[in-house]
Formats: sequence, structure tokens, C-alpha cells
Amino acid sequence: MRLAVAKYSVYGSKQAPLIWCADTLRLFRAHPSHVDLLAELADRVFTEKDLKRFSRRTVGNNFDGDVHRDLIAWGLIMPAAPLELARDQSERAEIVGFRIVVTEQCNLSCPACFSTTALRLAKKPLRTMSLETVEKLAREIVQYGRHRTVAMQFFGGEPLLYLDRIDRAIAIWNEAAERQEMCPPSLSVTTNGYAINARIISFLKKYSIEVGVSIEVDENAHNFNRRSLTGLSTYSEVSAGYRALSAAGLQPHILLTPYPGQEEGFVRKFELFLDRFQPTSLTINTPFEMDTLAWLSGSGHLALLLKCHRLAQELQISVDSALTPCLAAIGHRRRRLSPHATLGGDIMVSVDPEGHFSFSTHKWDSMFRLSTPLTLETQWAAECLSCEARYLCGGPNKEFQALSGKTLDQAKCDFHQGFLPLLVENLGLFEELPSSSDDIEAY
Repeated sequence: MRLAVAKYSVYGSKQAPLIWCADTLRLFRAHPSHVDLLAELADRVFTEKDLKRFSRRTVGNNFDGDVHRDLIAWGLIMPAAPLELARDQSERAEIVGFRIVVTEQCNLSCPACFSTTALRLAKKPLRTMSLETVEKLAREIVQYGRHRTVAMQFFGGEPLLYLDRIDRAIAIWNEAAERQEMCPPSLSVTTNGYAINARIISFLKKYSIEVGVSIEVDENAHNFNRRSLTGLSTYSEVSAGYRALSAAGLQPHILLTPYPGQEEGFVRKFELFLDRFQPTSLTINTPFEMDTLAWLSGSGHLALLLKCHRLAQELQISVDSALTPCLAAIGHRRRRLSPHATLGGDIMVSVDPEGHFSFSTHKWDSMFRLSTPLTLETQWAAECLSCEARYLCGGPNKEFQALSGKTLDQAKCDFHQGFLPLLVENLGLFEELPSSSDDIEAY
């Protein structure tokens, strides 16, 4: 059998190297002999007989293992079939959730709202989903929950302005679940928390709806980015709303965004924020450029997230961020097949108030319509073919390419290419490597 070396990278010290395999998404604690043999075999096609001969020459340094068998078992040496990534790749996807924009109307006027900024700039009216569309959409979604629990996230605007829409959708799914046409879905809502009252709390508890509240890292940042319709500050009201949800036992999730210009001192503010609100879980959003969906920071955002993850971990707070899909890919050893995928080909589909579908969480248009079977079409750039982080990133965002006229979002590339060195340097923050040489695989 003809064999070849998979694409790999070496991190750590020469005495205690770590080997990352880009094709299998595995990270290994290695011995220098493993690295020596891989380097000798690089760019060769060889046979098992050749491999044993090379291995005999390189095994040593007080290592009593079988180097070539280790490398084969780890998937670093494999049959010499072409593994090159196609530039145009279509993969089957599975829908695991729907982010439903109930309305674009809101009781706040945030200058950087990614749901409505483009509409306001184009002077287009803000829309609300009609009850007819709600019913049609809810019934269409039933088929996706036949064999698995599908996540339903109500989004806006401010979705809690239209409880009747949410109530009608849930009623249809509950009836379908009773007829065993679908598994009971998981329900969540993202709110600005500005108008939480007893009626809303009762509604959320009735349906066991998980709640995410958008709050910024401190009072000044919040009042600048989350103003009322009349331009007034909202921090006090939103804080009170969050505490009311907590007091009702709903354990609200928090969403916050490190907006450009707020990086200085953000980590200290984040530490105070965690002490003030004491959440059990939170999401740190990634800032985007509204017109193109380009990331506004790469390596800087990565360093900030690392510090925030460390602080949250010390307090046993669960954090979701742009790091999460990368960690999930490695943890489950599933290649991320699209920049919109959460894991492998798992997709959370966005739905606008008129029932149009999109894979992007930031653009509610009909650029990508839902089709059955669903495919993910990724226009890989030439640079992706040799990038060791390509299956962590999922490739270029096609909507970014269409809107910007560019092939790659360099800030996004900087983030994902910087992730692997960060992971290796901070393994204790994410997941410890096994100490036993018999169980060498880290993830």
C-alpha cells in the first residue's frame, strides 16, 4: 500500500512537541521521534516497507514505543489518496435550529443594531411577521424536528413586543409533538430586557423559554449603544429586567459585544460585570462591519476572548464566543463545512419577517433560500488549500464575498490562524491533555 503524510503542524518545545493534524482535527502529545520521522517522510509517497526502514533509523532518544505504528494509528500517515480540498465544495447540511425574526420593530434605537441598521440606511420600513406567516412557517418547520430536538430562537428587533406571534408558533409545535410528528423543540428568546414585566415573565415560564438579555459591559457602553427611542439611557431598566428574570428562576443568559473603541480596559470591566450580574452563562459577540459582514478585529479579538474565557472559567461561568465552533470541531473531530455551521454541517437558519431564509445571522434577505436537500456552497480561496485552520473556520463567508467583492476576510483569517497557537499555549483553559503515554490523543 502506498502511504503519505497528512498535513500537520508542530507546536510546543522540541523536547515535548504537540502535533496538530489539520485533516483529522486531532492534537497529540508526541515524542521527538514522531516529529523526526514525519519530517523525514514529508512530501514523499512511500510503502509500509519503506516506513519500517525509516522508523528503524529514527527511533531512539529513550523512546520505547513503535513510532510508525503510532503515526498510522493517529491518522498522520495514511493511504496516499488525494486529500486536497476542492475550491468549490458543496456539502450536505443539517438544520438544527431556526432563528426567527418575529419583528424588526423595537423599543430601543441602537446605533449598531445588525438586524435593522441596513434597513434604516436604505430607508426601508421595519417589518413584523404576520400571523399567517407565523403559522405557515411553524408548520413547515415541523419536518425538521421529526428525529431530533430543533432549537427555536425568537429574535428581533424586540420579539417580546409580539407575544401573540410566539404563542401561536409554540401552539403549533406543541400540537405536532402531541401527534408525535416532531420532537418537542427547545425554545429561547433574545431580548433587550427593557420592558420586562410580570406578564412577560409568566409567559416565559409557561413555555419554559430560555431567555438571553443583551447588556453591555458597563453603564456608559450600554447607554451609548442601547438608547431608548427618545435617546434616553436604558441601563437601569435593563438591569432591573435582568434581575426580575433571575428572581423568577429563569436564569437568563447574557449577550454582550466588545464594540470597536472599547477594547482598552475591557477585561477589567468584564470582571466587574461578572461580579455585578453573576450570570451562569453568557455570549461574547463578534463585532462586524455592517455593510460587508467583515470582522472588525482578528488577532486582537482573539486575545481579548482568551482573557474573558479565563475569567469566566474561574467563576464557573459558561461562555459562548467565536472560539466555541473551533473548540467544538476539535472536541467532536468534525470538520466545519461552512462559516455558518456551528459543528460540521449543522446550521442555524435565520428567517426574516416575510419568511425568507438566510444562513447569515446579520443579513435578512433572500440571497440564500432554503432548499431541500440543503447544501452548503463554499467558495474556497486558493489560500484555504494550505491553511491549517480551514476546517475550524469553515471557509470564506459567501455573503461577505458578494457584499465586499473580496475573496477573504483577513481579520477572520487572522483570528482562526491564531487560534491553534493560542490553544496549545492555554490547554488548561480548554481541556487538559491526558498524562498517560498510552492515551496520547488530546481531543
